[in-house]
Amino acid sequence: MVEEAPHPFPTVDVPDHAHYTIGAVIGAVGITGLVGNFLVIYAFSRSRTLRTPANMFIINLAITDFLMCLTQTPIFFTTSMHKRWIFGEKGTVSLQKI
Repeated sequence: MVEEAPHPFPTVDVPDHAHYTIGAVIGAVGITGLVGNFLVIYAFSRSRTLRTPANMFIINLAITDFLMCLTQTPIFFTTSMHKRWIFGEKGTVSLQKI
């Protein structure tokens, strides 16, 4: 029997179906967030009547949430599907800066 090389990042003994379930939920929430926030941004940019001071707060939240979904969903989905952190030390440092 061949032993696997130890991963440089610690892993937790979690059943495979849990990783795939979490990955599917992260993917669904991320895609829903991208589409929903895009629609809010699109409606705001097309309709001048929506450009009120109160709605500026909403559009700010929509933009930041859109960017979070865009940058974080692929990373966490991929990590969950591989059942471990695959982006190495550089990925860890890069995510700390986001």
